[in-house]
Amino acid sequence: NVVITTAHDFQPILYPQFTFDHDATLKDRLLLRLVLYSRFKSTLGSDYLICNSTQTKEEAIRLGFEKDKIFVANLGVDKRFFKSTKLKNNKNRFTVGYLGAMKKRKNLEFSIRAANLINDKGIFFEIWGKKEYEYEYLKSIGKNKNIQFRGFAPENKIVDIYDSFDVFIFPSYHEGFGMPIIEAQSRGLPVIIYKYGKIPKEVRKYCFEAKSPEHMVQIIEQLKENGYNEKERKKAMEYARSFTWEKTAKETLEVYKKVLKQ
Repeated sequence: NVVITTAHDFQPILYPQFTFDHDATLKDRLLLRLVLYSRFKSTLGSDYLICNSTQTKEEAIRLGFEKDKIFVANLGVDKRFFKSTKLKNNKNRFTVGYLGAMKKRKNLEFSIRAANLINDKGIFFEIWGKKEYEYEYLKSIGKNKNIQFRGFAPENKIVDIYDSFDVFIFPSYHEGFGMPIIEAQSRGLPVIIYKYGKIPKEVRKYCFEAKSPEHMVQIIEQLKENGYNEKERKKAMEYARSFTWEKTAKETLEVYKKVLKQ
């Protein structure tokens, strides 16, 4: 039998410092590492790998997997993100938004510290995600009254939530792919990431890259003052919409055909 495994990332092995939240106990750390290591060891024991990005492929090679037995099939964006974008109704409110998990790996602390530096009362930070993991810690360090924790984002409201933002922030330390980035860009939003975060090159292509919380503030204020360049917005949106599940399925099928011929 031939085993082909799809790998999304190898972050817990290569960058364990991003895995554990602030309140994780020693027991939590040992148990999680035990589970994760056994899982990734199993993945690396496969005959072939399908990686969701070039970065994940490079990580597999670093861990000793044969380069010639690794294929890349990028993930896709759901078609609901391709419908016509909406104009915001509230012109007096400039919303900087995040949608995702509140884990340490997501580096939301970076954005909270940026928000704390903003004095403009018209700039609001909306953070959408389950109230778990780093939630209590993040709330404790948020000093700007315009930081709003909105809770879980219902699946049927996600497109509308993106459309309520003026800017999308996604400052992760590490992503195997970074789906929210291309979802936001598909809706025509400017996206700010952490410059030194490990985000696949094919996903970070049209992102603004913040070196520090202070730099993120500068980018946000410039976008509020000058708007998002329409030419760049269209380029990013068209590029993001080129990531389709049909393309993912086709590339995955091609891998199986190649393996079967060998």
